[in-house]
Amino acid sequence: MHETIKQESAQQGVNYLKTELKNFWKDRKKLIEVLHYLSRMEHIDHLDHWEADAEAAKTLAGALENTNG
Repeated sequence: MHETIKQESAQQGVNYLKTELKNFWKDRKKLIEVLHYLSRMEHIDHLDHWEADAEAAKTLAGALENTNG
């Protein structure tokens, strides 16, 4: 998520995960599930500080879903 926010690009976040995670393709579905979970934080009133991260998680999850090996 940090790389997605920093580079303002979900594809850069995907590229980062592909390079940093040894088992990227094996763990891809788990990553998507975790990102979907984190994306729900944007709708919690007392967690305003999570809004940008939650949006990045949602965008990155979508990019990962559309990534083919």
